[in-house]
Amino acid sequence: MSNTRRSPEGRVYVVGHTAILPADSADSADCGGQLPLAPGDMSDLREKMAQQFNGELRERAQASGAVYVDAYGPSEGRDACSAATTRWIEPLVPQQPCCGRPPQRAR
Repeated sequence: MSNTRRSPEGRVYVVGHTAILPADSADSADCGGQLPLAPGDMSDLREKMAQQFNGELRERAQASGAVYVDAYGPSEGRDACSAATTRWIEPLVPQQPCCGRPPQRAR
């Protein structure tokens, strides 16, 4: 059964990835070892996420008629190196109790 018969007016939204790393690699010093990456690596990874990965998501969403939602722009300044009260992304070792690890399957 095609999706158009189930919800002919439905729309598909593709949400881009958020900013994980700070905009300025100088801000990576604020990570205090939370993200053990060299400043050059941070810049490279940030560019790949912002331009390549999200760019590919945007192109594919538009090509298929889906709506692309930019989560990267609104999340800038809320990366893993931001203050715990500001960030949307936790560093490698989460500091918020809710984000310790994914739920485990019942045994």
